[in-house]
Amino acid sequence: MKRIDELLPLTGDDVPADDPNMLEMDMFCDMVEEYEDIHYPIGKTELPDVSQLWHNICFKLQEKMADGGWVARYRERPRQPSFPLPVCKSGQGVSSDAQHGQ
Repeated sequence: MKRIDELLPLTGDDVPADDPNMLEMDMFCDMVEEYEDIHYPIGKTELPDVSQLWHNICFKLQEKMADGGWVARYRERPRQPSFPLPVCKSGQGVSSDAQHGQ
């Protein structure tokens, strides 16, 4: 691992594939990948597992939104245009309600 740490700054996208440091780094990466495949295999995930995970994520998100937090604050905010309103010749500005068709 120490040698990999030494090679990291010497290798990158701009280094040619036939560079000795890049070849050594590729060799180490292959060795680490093979070791992980043998000792720490990641099995295939079945669709029901993925579906359950997605359901749990959505449920947690709904719980956070249901407490009224940011949704209520967003709905209760004053409606202000994000741009300056034009001034009519009469000297009165256009109301934000008129701009939004209300």
